[in-house]
Amino acid sequence: MRLASLPALVAAALFAAAACQSATITVDFVIGSPTPPATPTLALAPTSTPTLPRAGTQLAIQDGDTLEPGATAEYDTNPPTSGPSWAEGAPWGVQTEQQPNEAVVRNLRNGAIVFNYALADESAVADLRAFVEGLDGYPDCYLMQPHSAVPEGAVSLVAWGWTTTAAPGDSDAMQAFVESHRANGPDSPDGGGCDA
Repeated sequence: MRLASLPALVAAALFAAAACQSATITVDFVIGSPTPPATPTLALAPTSTPTLPRAGTQLAIQDGDTLEPGATAEYDTNPPTSGPSWAEGAPWGVQTEQQPNEAVVRNLRNGAIVFNYALADESAVADLRAFVEGLDGYPDCYLMQPHSAVPEGAVSLVAWGWTTTAAPGDSDAMQAFVESHRANGPDSPDGGGCDA
């Protein structure tokens, strides 16, 4: 290789590395080699695919079988994020009464995002409802319900093995959780839906 082309090759490698942000750079030449290649080559190979952090807190998955209808279970968390469930899930969409945990866990297995809330302010409930009903694919994959274990004034979002707590008006945090976990349950059907 001619020494005059070395700066151009180094500049190209640095430019390419900056564009990729994470890459392995291989330059095929040897300085001082009696038989340098006719055309130096530059190969870039990404070292990994960047992944975005998932929203919320990941929790241990509680084992659980399918329960007989009406049977009750003990859960490691309340509201539950995994564990035993009935074969039938709770109805999708907005519910005005707390659904049985055993039914809701079936929805979670199928990839649901559950919005559990404790909101005395009816306008906050209406705003949360508008947010949930405006989500892509609603009502599939979404369940909104009051829940006795949620602190007053809060929304506890749960997905299979994940949870986060948000203020009722924090649409950015809620949207991030939905985008991270919707249709990611162990029984989620192919195609991104959640048919319970």
